[in-house]
Amino acid sequence: MICFGTGGALHRFPAIHGHNRFVASFWSVFLAFLLSVVFFFHSLATTTRQLLAISALWGLFFATTRYTYYEIFRHTETNAIVPLTSVIQLVLSVATGFILFGDSVSNWQMLGIFFAIACTLLFFSRQSGIKYTQVVIWLISLVTVSSLGYKIV
Repeated sequence: MICFGTGGALHRFPAIHGHNRFVASFWSVFLAFLLSVVFFFHSLATTTRQLLAISALWGLFFATTRYTYYEIFRHTETNAIVPLTSVIQLVLSVATGFILFGDSVSNWQMLGIFFAIACTLLFFSRQSGIKYTQVVIWLISLVTVSSLGYKIV
């Protein structure tokens, strides 16, 4: 999990520096897969077709999210995208939990959600010079849907 999280946090660097985004995306996911096979090899015997189908669907959503982020970073700055997509994904994840799974949120959790939204809106109100092209808006929509997809799966 530590390697997967580190790869997830550092996946923006190849896009920023103009490196090949397909290779960077492949290695960020493949390294975590390779380590999981090495450390959890004994669990492969209990794998079912249903688990493989769910895993493939999760991988499709996750790969789409990674690739879409690379595309977004080619069109605009990281600071202009990540806070916006993070808040959108937070709100949609909580709403999905309420609607699909009947989850509840404590008062402290709700306060944290409102705080995250308020901070992001404050950030964007001060950064009013940021303009989003039609391509970036479509890419933000795609990354939001695909991210929500791998969180649900």
